[in-house]
Amino acid sequence: MRLLNFAQPLTEGQKTPIGALAAAPPIARVIAVPVHFDNEGPFGLHGAQLVAHLPRTPAGWQTELIVVNSPALNCMTARPLADLPGPMGCFPPMVRLRPVPGVVLPCDEVAEILNSQAGREAARQGRFGG
Repeated sequence: MRLLNFAQPLTEGQKTPIGALAAAPPIARVIAVPVHFDNEGPFGLHGAQLVAHLPRTPAGWQTELIVVNSPALNCMTARPLADLPGPMGCFPPMVRLRPVPGVVLPCDEVAEILNSQAGREAARQGRFGG
């Protein structure tokens, strides 16, 4: 399993449950994608560049489980999620983090893995009355 990390670096304590929640092998590779958008420029172009610079092969994109930890800003998340299904052939699973309550130093824990492809398929069923 590969993790595309468009957000802050994840701790080992955050990486470990991702494989378990995805019912997949542990993370073999984390691809850190630095995200800095220029508020004066078009976000669509920035988002396309994030995906365009990822190391990839057609076989790797379509045969290996790729999980995405999206950028924190929702506008930055939209474009990579629009672009990734092209080379992958499906929508990627997404990591959802949540704040850990009652800790002195604020931190997040892995809450769940969102199955984006299943969500898309369910939405299409509703759309077409199936």
